[in-house]
Amino acid sequence: MYCSECGHQAAGKFCSNCGTPLGIVDVTLEPDFDWRESCDYARIVDEPEVRQRIAAAKAAAEGNVSGSQMLELVDAVASPLMGGLSSVTIAKVAQPITTRLGFKTGKERREFILLPPGVVLANVAVALESIEHTLASVDHDHQQCVLEATLPADLRAMAAKLSIRVQRAEQGSWLAAAAMVHGAWYDWGKCQKGLDHLFQKLCAA
Repeated sequence: MYCSECGHQAAGKFCSNCGTPLGIVDVTLEPDFDWRESCDYARIVDEPEVRQRIAAAKAAAEGNVSGSQMLELVDAVASPLMGGLSSVTIAKVAQPITTRLGFKTGKERREFILLPPGVVLANVAVALESIEHTLASVDHDHQQCVLEATLPADLRAMAAKLSIRVQRAEQGSWLAAAAMVHGAWYDWGKCQKGLDHLFQKLCAA
C-alpha cells in the first residue's frame, strides 16, 4: 500500500513517513458467473462454449428447405391461378379476423429434466437453430426464463406462437413448451410436430 498524501510505501493505519491515515478500499468482487445454474438467456448464449454449439447447429441446418420456403415455392406456381394472390397474403388478411372470432388450436408439453436451468436453456438455444423461428421476447428472473417465438406459416398451417419456459427445480429443471396457432381450428399436425421436433433436438443437444 502507498500513502495517498506523500506516495511513500506504508502499512498499518498511518503512514510512517507523514502520519496521514491510510484509507481502506472496500473492494467487492462480483462472484464468478456460473452459466449452467443461471436463467439469464442472453448471458448463457454469449458463453464461448454455447456460442460454438449454436454456430455448429446453424451450419448443420443451412441448406435445408424450410417450411416457409416450400410454401413460397408452391405459391409461385399457384398464385397465377389465384389471380396473383399468394396463400401467405390471404393468411395474413384472414388470420387476424379468425383470431378475433376465437379460432385457435395448439399443443403443450411439459417434462422434468435432470439438468440445471442454464444447461437446459443452452440446449434450447441449440435446438432452436434447427427450427425456423423468430425470437420475439425473453424474460427471466432467478427462478425461470420464458422465451416467446413465432413459427412462420408453412404448407400445413398459418403462423404459430411458440412459448418455452425453463423453471429451476430441485435436482433439475422443468421445461414446458406450448405451440399455438391463432385463427385456425386445425393445424394439420404443425404444433405437435413442432414440439416433437424441439424435444427431440433437446435430447440430442
